[in-house]
Amino acid sequence: RWYIRTSRNINYRSFEPIMLLVTNFETPQAQHWAVWALCNLTTMYPAKYCPLVEKERGLIVLREVVQDSRPYETIHLLAHKVIELCRRYKESPEEVEEAAKKYHPNPDGAGDVAV
Repeated sequence: RWYIRTSRNINYRSFEPIMLLVTNFETPQAQHWAVWALCNLTTMYPAKYCPLVEKERGLIVLREVVQDSRPYETIHLLAHKVIELCRRYKESPEEVEEAAKKYHPNPDGAGDVAV
């Protein structure tokens, strides 16, 4: 199970490798992981990763995923969540950052959405 609100000790300076997987429609499992990773990182660390997603054209790529009929529903939902979170962050960064800080992840993922 992959929990969205899982803390990570990873420091991405670029999403280029992940974006390549996001556009990999032939391997839905890899695409699923890549979109999940973006969702996880923007949910847990919006101040760092929402601007990076936008800077690296990630929102454009994610909108293409949402509009494409090939990905299954969970991929569409995760992509939409990243788009919406980055939109909210751009409008009200303090609010989104405060919401991320309030969450204290449970080691077993209780109360989180598993995908």
